[in-house]
Amino acid sequence: MEIEFNRTTKKIIKRLIKRFVVIGIITYLYWPITVVYAITGLYDVLRQKNSKKWLVFLHYFMENGLLAWVFSPINTAIDILCLPYINKQVYQLEDLPKLHQEEIKTLLNETPRLEISNAMNELKSSDERTMMFYKWYGYNVETNYDCELFHRKFKRILTIGVSSFKANAKTGAHFGWLRAGVRVLINIDDAVDEMAYIEVNDQKHVWKRDGRLFIFDDTVIHQSFNLTNQSRNCLFIDVTRPSLFPFLINGFIKTLGFASIKIPGFNRLSNWKVVK
Repeated sequence: MEIEFNRTTKKIIKRLIKRFVVIGIITYLYWPITVVYAITGLYDVLRQKNSKKWLVFLHYFMENGLLAWVFSPINTAIDILCLPYINKQVYQLEDLPKLHQEEIKTLLNETPRLEISNAMNELKSSDERTMMFYKWYGYNVETNYDCELFHRKFKRILTIGVSSFKANAKTGAHFGWLRAGVRVLINIDDAVDEMAYIEVNDQKHVWKRDGRLFIFDDTVIHQSFNLTNQSRNCLFIDVTRPSLFPFLINGFIKTLGFASIKIPGFNRLSNWKVVK
């Protein structure tokens, strides 16, 4: 236990040294950038509806929030651009505009859940967590398991994937990096017990008890659990943030999608095995 603690401490110290060196260089070259990142980073932490702000602070600045911090000026600008639609962090379907609701309901009602679950289970991946994408930032992705519905042209749904958790698998507490979308999760397995759930800030959504649908801002700290003895499959969807200027948000997301296709490694999901 002491050895593991020492390793963790050394890892954190090395990470902090690297970050302080980079921040020091940037401050020396052009200090206003450091000021902007200090303000937007603190805003990103303080806005989160979590009773343990100190824990969010540690995760964000010292653990795994680096990419979220890198994009914090852009995400802050998106928050302003999306006004007067307030970021609720955890949403009910009725909180979203009508077109968003209609497209989400289409996936809720028309997804061939059994076929998709079977396809993911047939992969027999040795990885704890796998992901198969059908649509990525507005661009269709070809897979070995066709689904016409997922390649349909939507106006507000820009990413569609299927995530699969092995038995007794979980993610670490983490932050998404881009706030131009709202994350929609739809559990597609009929048999799931109460040890499969997701925690977003101080809120816990148990799939069996609270329903198949969960909508949230994935740039707040969250963690998914499948502490059951069977795999669990879930639709992984991003819809455009509600805004008075949807063409700007859509255009920005599609530009990132194009970049992710052209730049090798840009669309790699950390700790997820992406399959086709």
